[in-house]
Amino acid sequence: MRGRTRKTWTTRHGATVNRDVAGPPSHGAAAADYRLRLSTFYGALFLILGIHLPFLPVWLDARGLTAQEIAIVTAAPLVLRVFVTPAAAVFADRTGRHRSLVNILALLALLLALLLSQMHGFWGLLLLAVPFAITLSTIMPLTETIAVAGVRAHGLDYGRMRLWGSLSFVAAGFSLRLADRQDERGGGDRMPAGRRRGDGRVCVGAA
Repeated sequence: MRGRTRKTWTTRHGATVNRDVAGPPSHGAAAADYRLRLSTFYGALFLILGIHLPFLPVWLDARGLTAQEIAIVTAAPLVLRVFVTPAAAVFADRTGRHRSLVNILALLALLLALLLSQMHGFWGLLLLAVPFAITLSTIMPLTETIAVAGVRAHGLDYGRMRLWGSLSFVAAGFSLRLADRQDERGGGDRMPAGRRRGDGRVCVGAA
């Protein structure tokens, strides 16, 4: 929605003319747009996290990895992100390009997820799953910085924007677990355990 500004000018015949003209977007409209975009992004990001975090070990198990290999794949990002995430945050703060960096990381995460969904074997899964997890974990603090900027600039309610992320996280885990139970009931003993755990494949591919 654009604001209206009353302009007054005099014609060459000496007549005074008053007319409303379109002005720049109002502060309220800008704030609403900022809040909508960020709430939607929080919802999408935590939807992916709600699938990736609890179901990745299950998916790795279905791909044939041992318990030790699964532990390595899931623990490695926790160590490496201590170095990668702060470095990305410093770069974003110095350049002021938080939004651009988030967009790049989101596209990178999509590419890694697509490749990961087609990968087999410990080393291939390790080399793709680790940067994928680090990418997601790096997006989070950058998004928080953008949210805080919106709170300061537009007086937005951070809790209400962040709420959509929490709701989507819970909904993702609950929905997939419910679907898994329905799958088990429908398949019975005729369906192998690895097949029943196949939902994890969809989880990583959907990210």
